[in-house]
Amino acid sequence: RLGLAMAIGPFLIAGSIKKVSAEPSELEKKIKRMGLVVGATEEEKKEAIDRINFYREKAFRSLVEMGLMKEEIVKAKVDEKMSKDCTSHALYLMVNGGFKSYLEAHTEDPTKVGYSEEGKKAAERAIPFRITSPSKLVDQCMATLYHRHSLIDPKIPSYGIGKVTNKNGTNGFSVIGKSENHSGNPTFAVVYPAQNQFEIPMSFTDKGEDPNPILEDKDGVAGFPITATFYAMPDIKNAKAVLKDAKGKEIKCWFSSPEKPANQVFDHNYDTVALIPDDPLKQGQSYTVSMSADLTDYFDKDKKTSWKQEWTFTTVSDKK
Repeated sequence: RLGLAMAIGPFLIAGSIKKVSAEPSELEKKIKRMGLVVGATEEEKKEAIDRINFYREKAFRSLVEMGLMKEEIVKAKVDEKMSKDCTSHALYLMVNGGFKSYLEAHTEDPTKVGYSEEGKKAAERAIPFRITSPSKLVDQCMATLYHRHSLIDPKIPSYGIGKVTNKNGTNGFSVIGKSENHSGNPTFAVVYPAQNQFEIPMSFTDKGEDPNPILEDKDGVAGFPITATFYAMPDIKNAKAVLKDAKGKEIKCWFSSPEKPANQVFDHNYDTVALIPDDPLKQGQSYTVSMSADLTDYFDKDKKTSWKQEWTFTTVSDKK
């Protein structure tokens, strides 16, 4: 295996093990006993960043064409330091049996095996999940409300890709973390699905999301989330959103905004106005989204604007 990948033995990673001594540490013992493979290969990191860039291209292309965004912002890169730190957190999760809530997923307990300052810091900026493919984690996140946010953030130029699995690769954790380097202060909304985008999935992720944005859902299935995110973090008031099919029929949806968050735990709602259809969307159908809101600039409270946008997208032509 390439990159950070290794199955057993002494190694150095993101501060989890400061130095190799004659006596194996508790973490080294666990790695050997569990037969862990630590780190994503170079190929896996490339697949994951390519998948992130696939979605960024879809979300950003019309903004580039309108002159609102520079071309160089579209493609993100792999952050190697962040990748090591994300792998450190994946290792911590693996040797400690995972996490029971999203709060546990985004921190580390210094009393537990595998703790590191680097891993803890990465956890605060990362998306960890029990899945063995980082690229599949990207797809899963894009079919959610809260975890989509950081992957199509025009202020983030790079991401860390971490992974730890058992020896045969059937169980493990993937962790994707955004770099600390931010650039710009975009004043526009990033919408997804984007204007005139085709082959959009029909459903909300079948893995669920924590926190759950559709707490009152009864049957455990919902449609693909539709979001408009303001990364300049304005105060968003009086937001409205409607989804209609090609015949003009309004589709029943769950609504979420900073004023009316779908889950009170995330009352800021990641500066996003969102619709989650009550049921999966129909195959090969076109839909029209209409959204509006009153915005107050984050830095200049006297600067107020009214935002309104309408756009269409089309779902997948074949079930996948």
